Amino acid sequence: MKQYPKTYEDLYNIVTTKGKPHARIDKISSTFGSADVLASRFRSFYKEADVKLFDLYVKHTWLANQFVYDNQRKSHSGAMGFAFDWAYGYFMKSIVGVSQHIITSHRIFFAISSYFKELFPEFLKHDPFIDIEYYKFPFQNISLAHMMFVYAIVDHRMEMLRIAEEKAMSYADFVNWVVNYIFCYNDEVGETVYELAFCISTWPQVRNNRLTKKWREEICNFEI
Repeated sequence: MKQYPKTYEDLYNIVTTKGKPHARIDKISSTFGSADVLASRFRSFYKEADVKLFDLYVKHTWLANQFVYDNQRKSHSGAMGFAFDWAYGYFMKSIVGVSQHIITSHRIFFAISSYFKELFPEFLKHDPFIDIEYYKFPFQNISLAHMMFVYAIVDHRMEMLRIAEEKAMSYADFVNWVVNYIFCYNDEVGETVYELAFCISTWPQVRNNRLTKKWREEICNFEI
């Protein structure tokens, strides 16, 4: 992956376009008496939350891939056809008695689960309810938010995450670094391959205009 010099303005900074700060950092504190104490508490909380959410996504995906209708196993890539999808919906809502949407409805579920084929090459051969070690959250210093932001940069996303992990980049630092990369890359190839999308999620993420339905199928389908 090419490293570009700093060219573009940071997405996350404390300065407005008029050069005046949004707020003064020295006024930030907490009821604990220090902003650092609150930051530490938040950091611990989200580290635990990432591990738990990742585990839920793995387990749901694995269980869903055990569903079979008319000798066809469920794929993770999306719609399977009207009859199959109806049968799966009926199975979940009427036989299981729940809706999967509490886990799957947000875009982050697809984004994070799209990594499973890369992270766990033998995804269907290990039971995540038993082989817990195999499906451990793969990072110590970065979060699901980092993974979400770059999931569409399919050629370099794992390298980007490894660099962020090694340097323990904060989310803001990571986003600023990636933003500079995608715009420099677009300039180099003379095409808007990557862009920032703000309307399809509750936070910005990179959109890849070269992604196709075929990629979705390839990245999400597991070998039986």
